[in-house]
Amino acid sequence: MIGCCLLPKALMPQSALRRELSLVQAVALNMIDMVGIGPFVVLPMVIGIMGGPQQVAAWVAGACLALIDGCIWAEFGAAMPRAGGSYVFLRESYGPRWGRLVSFLFIWQTMIQAPLVVASGAIGFAQYLSFLVPLNGLTRRLASASVVLALTLLLYRKIATLGRITVALWLGVLATLGWFIYGGLSHFDPKLAFTYPAGAWDLKWAFWVLLGQATVKTTYTYLGYYNVNHLGGEIRDPGRNIPRAIFISILGIAALYLAMQFAVTGVIPWREAKDSPFIVSTLIERLYGHRAAALATVMVLWIAFASMFAALLGYSRIPYAAAQDGHGPAAPHQGLPPRLPAVAGGDGPGVLGAVPPGAGHRRHPRHADPGAVHRRGRGGDAAPAAAGHGRTAVPDVAVPAACGGGHPAVDLDPAVHGVAVRAGGAGADGAGGAGVPGDPWGARACGAAPAGGDGGFLIRA
Repeated sequence: MIGCCLLPKALMPQSALRRELSLVQAVALNMIDMVGIGPFVVLPMVIGIMGGPQQVAAWVAGACLALIDGCIWAEFGAAMPRAGGSYVFLRESYGPRWGRLVSFLFIWQTMIQAPLVVASGAIGFAQYLSFLVPLNGLTRRLASASVVLALTLLLYRKIATLGRITVALWLGVLATLGWFIYGGLSHFDPKLAFTYPAGAWDLKWAFWVLLGQATVKTTYTYLGYYNVNHLGGEIRDPGRNIPRAIFISILGIAALYLAMQFAVTGVIPWREAKDSPFIVSTLIERLYGHRAAALATVMVLWIAFASMFAALLGYSRIPYAAAQDGHGPAAPHQGLPPRLPAVAGGDGPGVLGAVPPGAGHRRHPRHADPGAVHRRGRGGDAAPAAAGHGRTAVPDVAVPAACGGGHPAVDLDPAVHGVAVRAGGAGADGAGGAGVPGDPWGARACGAAPAGGDGGFLIRA
């Protein structure tokens, strides 16, 4: 019979995540992630695609798509408020077999996507910086790399501190957008804003094709409303605050974007605006002069910095959640070795497995007994010790002969049971397997059983 003993409570993995982000901080996190450099770069593109002030339709369409998608993110976030967001949603939605595969693939997607997202923001940052300081190819790359390094250093803070930093960055973003909107609307010229080219609202197939192309651009500027899901394990009252943060941020950003479109097209003729690489700086320069335009550019850089700050903070929780499941290095906060030793005993040399810190034991639907093992006898042929099956998941490590002789046996498969431990094989003296001497957790006890029987200890996470 295989016995089971649990780790002492002091050694059990504990979550270091604290729910310290309020609703205001969650909204701020989403909104600064959504704005970024995107709307200032995309605005001239959308005007050029649509060919006139009717480009506002693309911003409305992008907001509608964001709201529809936001409903899905809100439901997932309220139901599974865990660190990792999409990683957790995929893992739980597709079941124990396909969920692990899809979530594992998502990790690799993120490893490619996240650097590209941050890099695009850093490139936009350097582009606007060149309005203030002449930059060549090399210095532009150095500027992009420097801002990413500065963000990484800034993010090494407690989550409560990061929440306060987020709100400070958010207030700067709102003040900047408010200044742009106020300046444009206070000098608003309806003739510029509502003078459409011939056939602008001719709703034939060409209009819808152009609207679709422009909406792809505007949808990009709305992305980020789901960022709060990545920090679901750190949001207070997540069942309420995650959905609220998503919808408040989408509606708030949509209102700001629409107001900004009229602020720009009501001051700058659309034929000129579509070719402007620094549309907001051009707006402020026309209204208040070159010095004010330089200040406006600094504020745009503030917005770009805030957006990359939020994106990096959210993305960091995805590999963290994956590490909790054993997909990658163990989470460093645990204060445990990278992989937690676990021992199971049969008769013979015990074999050491590894349990990822934080990995819980799960019952697979096909196995009535979660502690089921397969055990190999002297001849190497497998003999089931209980219902279920297993695979060799970690290297065999022999333990002292004092704990029995015989062949090692294969124990639980982490892909099925959530743990990775081994049992000792059949031995002539009937002594069970044991942990390796020097094991930092002291799991070194041998089980006892009649000759040829099973014995030992099974330690689970």
